[in-house]
Amino acid sequence: ARLHPKVRELVIAVKLWAKSAEVCGASRCHLSSYSFTLLTIYFLQVGTIVRLPCLPVDAFDTDGLGEEDERVKAAAKSFD
Repeated sequence: ARLHPKVRELVIAVKLWAKSAEVCGASRCHLSSYSFTLLTIYFLQVGTIVRLPCLPVDAFDTDGLGEEDERVKAAAKSFD
């Protein structure tokens, strides 16, 4: 997945923290590494400081345009 470098760095930092704090690992009844990724992205979307754009889900449906959708392009441009 293509992420903004700063978002990617934060996700990696959170995952490393979770592993070192021993709170990561679905096999041990903890949240999975993927869950920490989703939580980090959600935090960036709803937080007042960063405001990571939310992508339109229907753009990625079977009939959607994906990254060619104008709304997706606008969201990506707003975060640069």
